[in-house]
Amino acid sequence: MKKWSIILFIFIGLGLLSCARPPERHLAIKPCVECHQKELKAFLANKRVHAPIREKRCEACHRPHGIIGGVYLKKALPQLCLSCHKRQEIKGKNIHPPFKKGNCLKCHNPHSTNYKFLLNKGPRVTCLVCHTSERFNQKFVHQPAKDCQSCHFPHMSNFPYLLKKEKDTVCLDCHKTENEVFLKAHKDYHLKGTYCTDCHSPHSGKEKGLFRLYSHQPIKDCDLCHLGPKKERPFSLKRAGNDLCYSCHKKERPPFNAHYIHPPLKEKKCLTCHAPHASDFKGIAISTERQLCLSCHKKMEKKVAEPFVHNPVAKGECVVCHNPHSAPEEGLLPKPIAGLCYDCHKREDFKKLYQHSPAAQQKCLTCHNPHASSQKWNLTQALPRLCYNCHKEMKDEFGKINIHTPAQRGECYRCHNPHSSSYRFFLPTSRRGFCFGCHKEMKQGLTILHPPFIKGDCEKCHEHHASNNPFQLIHLGAEGCYPCHTSIERKVETKRYVHKPLAKGKCTTCHNPHGSKIPGQLYRPWKGLCLSCHEDIIKKEEKKRVFIHKPIEKGECGRCHYPHYSNFSKLLLTSISSARLCQDCHNLNDKNLVKRHLNRPLNNTKCTNCHTPHSSTSKSLFRHFLHKPFAEGHCEDCHEG
Repeated sequence: MKKWSIILFIFIGLGLLSCARPPERHLAIKPCVECHQKELKAFLANKRVHAPIREKRCEACHRPHGIIGGVYLKKALPQLCLSCHKRQEIKGKNIHPPFKKGNCLKCHNPHSTNYKFLLNKGPRVTCLVCHTSERFNQKFVHQPAKDCQSCHFPHMSNFPYLLKKEKDTVCLDCHKTENEVFLKAHKDYHLKGTYCTDCHSPHSGKEKGLFRLYSHQPIKDCDLCHLGPKKERPFSLKRAGNDLCYSCHKKERPPFNAHYIHPPLKEKKCLTCHAPHASDFKGIAISTERQLCLSCHKKMEKKVAEPFVHNPVAKGECVVCHNPHSAPEEGLLPKPIAGLCYDCHKREDFKKLYQHSPAAQQKCLTCHNPHASSQKWNLTQALPRLCYNCHKEMKDEFGKINIHTPAQRGECYRCHNPHSSSYRFFLPTSRRGFCFGCHKEMKQGLTILHPPFIKGDCEKCHEHHASNNPFQLIHLGAEGCYPCHTSIERKVETKRYVHKPLAKGKCTTCHNPHGSKIPGQLYRPWKGLCLSCHEDIIKKEEKKRVFIHKPIEKGECGRCHYPHYSNFSKLLLTSISSARLCQDCHNLNDKNLVKRHLNRPLNNTKCTNCHTPHSSTSKSLFRHFLHKPFAEGHCEDCHEG
């Protein structure tokens, strides 16, 4: 009994062991550096290494990708960067555009570099990738500008231009205004560190004084405009407003004395547009030409956003067309509109023999917007609507069924020069052959051409713009052919029998209206062409040889038939009641031929009584069903010799 108890205990123990869960096994994920040793070595070779790379923690930014290659970030930028660099969260009035867009990699390398802050190309060069203006790259560079972060925050600031302090006061960190050298350089005027950038560029200059690109002439002789430093009110102006400017710039002379005056000049507000001391913009303007003009002309701001912008406007060169002070023409134009346009657009292109009315009258703005447009070439309206303003009759014409493709697309300029031409209707070349400019493939492979087609007189058959007929034909069918082919029209009316296609006016059933490789401008040789309708004239019988009349075999249907009309049935050349039609090929006096016909004279015989003119299973072209004596060659049973 004890023995069985021990055995039972062993079995229960084994059962319990078999039900126990196996120990858990975790899949070990390899760190990135285990595979990417080559990349790690390259990163660590640089002077500045991003902390996660230095600590070999690629997984801080990247997800593992396994066998399939690819760079997978844990978060999108800039959230990934801000998860560690919390101080850099977007705050402040002014934000650096790349930072605002979350494009941290525009300036920083995410792994390692030889420059501080992990900059891509060093403190100055990284900035100059985007800031390419001339004012940053002149001969003399301001010492702090060699490291932009001396004056600017790289990400955001509460001050304009991402400055660390208010404009100009940032200069006082280096420049002591009461210093003797500083005072001497500024004509003994006591400056308080304000308005420094009115005269000096904070980045670079053409000379040591770092004056801005464009300087007002008296800038080195301050007392020409200002009261001296010893006066009761130093820096005060000698005269008020524009009167000071007019002491040099005489208002009675150009460019200030023309009929139409720019409002800021009229209102004596020169400083609306000009800096009094220096500027980085031509004409000592306070901003770029485009920005300056649009600051007042707000409506134009929306206009110049159109897809097609006049070239000077696109370049921001408003003064190419407008005088900024005064001008003899309305809109501050220095000359009448057409004369102004000719400064850029060659005059000879508008003065050819035939001139479009707006061009002849020098009314360019009838068709063009001088600034910008939603239409190509700065047109005031889409084509063809623009043309319809004057050519009202064309609107009705283009309502027809078949419209010339360029006209249908509103591409009037494909055929007509909109300004002037040496040819009528403003065509770029002579009317003859003009159509082949687009339809050149129509001539290819053709050797026998329709005379109007070879001359390029397409308008003899086709309407220029539109028609209610197919292919813009002037007339349908034979009505279009008869004006030239008058003899055919006349005979169609007088002959007894007319070929069916011609009777229906369908000349193009047989003839190509432009040209062909076959005489008569036929689509196919006679045999194939005729048989395409008259297929029944060659009767084929199964397992029987078919013999074809030689003229048909050779494709010479015209040996027996007129192609257009005839006074004889079947369009035959002569009556079928005699052998005259056959005698052109068959010698009716041939002894053998006469003998086979019982020596009877054949001249007045109607050959088609016995013979078929087209095809037969008989070599002699006998008709299909034959009288038994005739079939057996016993003609004498019925006929006398």
